[in-house]
Amino acid sequence: MIATRKTAGIALDPGNRNAVRWNPAGASIEAAAAHLGVREGLIAVIGGTEIFGLFLGRYDVFWLTLGARVDLPGGVPVFTGIPQATADDILRKHGLAPAQTRLLDTERGVVLTKWLRN
Repeated sequence: MIATRKTAGIALDPGNRNAVRWNPAGASIEAAAAHLGVREGLIAVIGGTEIFGLFLGRYDVFWLTLGARVDLPGGVPVFTGIPQATADDILRKHGLAPAQTRLLDTERGVVLTKWLRN
């Protein structure tokens, strides 16, 4: 399933017969999944600011990587509302709590945190 604004709701992807294009403004995630024959199971969400935001109230698990000493000029925030709030604040506001943390890079302060729904 490819989220896009290039279709009104749900349409077959002309470049991949195993995929559909889905416009969240025109169809629910449930309708798009049903179009693919998916009626139950887990969904893994990859994307960017808007897509992550669509699912904030529905995540059971969210994996967040932060780099305290990493600079990404021109980078895109993970959620709408940053920098007014932190990603941690936004996840907490939507019912998630940090459950497990792993240091990935000491020099750059890169930490991976598993957030779980309360």
